[in-house]
Amino acid sequence: FFFQAEDGIRDKLVTGVQTCALPILSEFRHFGRAAESLGISQPALSRSLNALEQAFGVRLFDRSRRDGVEPTDCGRLLVERGRDLIVKSEELIREIELRKGLETGQLTVTSGMYPAVLTVAKALGELLRKHPKVRCRMRIATWREATEDVLMRRSDLAVAEISEAEQEPQLATEPIAQRQLFFFCRPGHPLAGRRKMTIEQVAEYPWVSTRAPKRVRSFLPTDLRASGWIDPSNGDFVPAILVDDLDSARLAVTESDGIGAAPREVLLEALQRREVCELPIAPPWLRLNYGLIYLRNRTLSPAAHFLVETIKRHESMLQKTAATTKRRVASRS
Repeated sequence: FFFQAEDGIRDKLVTGVQTCALPILSEFRHFGRAAESLGISQPALSRSLNALEQAFGVRLFDRSRRDGVEPTDCGRLLVERGRDLIVKSEELIREIELRKGLETGQLTVTSGMYPAVLTVAKALGELLRKHPKVRCRMRIATWREATEDVLMRRSDLAVAEISEAEQEPQLATEPIAQRQLFFFCRPGHPLAGRRKMTIEQVAEYPWVSTRAPKRVRSFLPTDLRASGWIDPSNGDFVPAILVDDLDSARLAVTESDGIGAAPREVLLEALQRREVCELPIAPPWLRLNYGLIYLRNRTLSPAAHFLVETIKRHESMLQKTAATTKRRVASRS
């Protein structure tokens, strides 16, 4: 977006990229770290700031040695107002795109690790195949980050654990699936091959996963041992090896004595190749409870609606496949 400044610079336009950079630079107070966070080069960030200062005719940040910066009074003012400008401009663009329908527009989705692998990435691919002009971005993050992305309007929609999001009055949630998780380890692990085990025995080893909501805390052993720890700020269970994507979790498990947890659907190929082993313990509380998360008073775009319906269809197909597999296994036994 563009906006005009007063006092002799009305004709000079300042891009949203520059305004977006200001809060990041103010937060990090360092050119190098701010540039890395923005995904641009340090010289590009420096040029952007110089252009902005020239447009307004004032210094916005005082430079110090070793690339350190400190916002001036004018800089702090522009950072505060700039955030509002970004939000309002994005809302304006979004309203225009709502009127265009599925022929164009953009969609930002944040997904938890497991939903992304199970259905969200496939549904996004189908959206782009049928509507190639829609610009999409998917971010894989923890369920806490996914909820925050929607609250802060960084994402139009999230697909993640909903137990905490349900407590947010600004958010609407819609359950999609509850899916059993299974513990898995590498072949040759001390627990591999056992017919029975307790959760206390599994807790003897580091767990490899994303963070778990506080609803699971009461089911965990009193002594967590090597499995992980409880975050005192929110009650989440944080595994000893915290990961945000399934490939990293699998690699960490196969290269250590770590214990992973995942839906069986995403482990089938690794199980067939005997890269991992499933442990004979599946407590009923070890379940995913994920769904849709979006702002309560914000209309979903046509692209978001299409994605939601496609995710639901893929989830239904997964459930039917799982039920068929379960019947086959039962008939053999």
